[in-house]
Amino acid sequence: MTASFVAATFLNSLWESTVFAALAAALLGVLRPRSAAVRHRVWTVVLLKFAVPTEVLFALLQPVELVLRQVMEVPVVVRPALAAAARALVLVDPATAMPATWLGAGVALWLGGAMLTVFPTAIGLRRLAREMAGASDDAPARETRVLARAVRLTGCARPVRVHVSSTAATVMVAGWRRPVVVIPAPIAAALSDGELTAVLVHELTHVRRGDTAVSLATMVAVAVCWMHPAVWWLSRVVEREGEFACDDAAMATGESRDDFSRGLAKVVQAGFAGAPLGLSRAGAGDIAQRLHRIVTGRADRDGAWTSAAASAMLVVLLVALTAVANPCLR
Repeated sequence: MTASFVAATFLNSLWESTVFAALAAALLGVLRPRSAAVRHRVWTVVLLKFAVPTEVLFALLQPVELVLRQVMEVPVVVRPALAAAARALVLVDPATAMPATWLGAGVALWLGGAMLTVFPTAIGLRRLAREMAGASDDAPARETRVLARAVRLTGCARPVRVHVSSTAATVMVAGWRRPVVVIPAPIAAALSDGELTAVLVHELTHVRRGDTAVSLATMVAVAVCWMHPAVWWLSRVVEREGEFACDDAAMATGESRDDFSRGLAKVVQAGFAGAPLGLSRAGAGDIAQRLHRIVTGRADRDGAWTSAAASAMLVVLLVALTAVANPCLR
């Protein structure tokens, strides 16, 4: 396996992921799901496709490849169309030799961009980890009491701690195996019990949905494919739809919309500067739109068939695209 082959494979995978993103956008345009959770799920899969090379999907879809080989032995009408589609998915011929100077410059540029993308996150995570390592496991009594109430409201089964931070910029969930809700001290002091409950309900919904893992996967996708504008757009959309989905779930618990909107406004007013990418953030997303949705009580939901149809059709699109990109069709 040569360096030219790896570079061509990477570029082709980016192109195939771009096509998949366009197909997913068309799918959402047809289904028009009202639920933020459904849209979040679709866009998360699309973003992860950018970070997963198509060759990895080939390995996971060996049965599809076997079926394709059988199909190719039969002169069917769709064979020319499949071959044309397979050729259209090839941006760079893997057999083409690239100049060594181009490869070296490209790799250096890619590594530099990836490091610049990850560096701020790594600094933020290290600073927060250092603070939490030196802090006591015992949270203030008020925050512990309110957290217990939020756990009952959300039904969150995972053990969660709360930590009042002197360095964090905003409310966030840190950690996946042992999640911790981090609240900056000025924000904790500014929130009433009802507002703090609403904010913690939102954060526990992140924990229950596994959004911290999604955020970390987003960070990986952005670091690997930082040169692609669609990846940055997708990371923002996934973040925004995830916040909307958690807002909807939090409002469904019956907590006061006024407490929730005031709590979110105070999080922003206290000086929201953004948590490191890779952490679930209470203040992220389109703040004005979130406040409007909360105040108006617009927690849109879809029927079970819409959610199931979106998931099933997305899987079909991914499998079909992977199958068509198989070299045996070219």
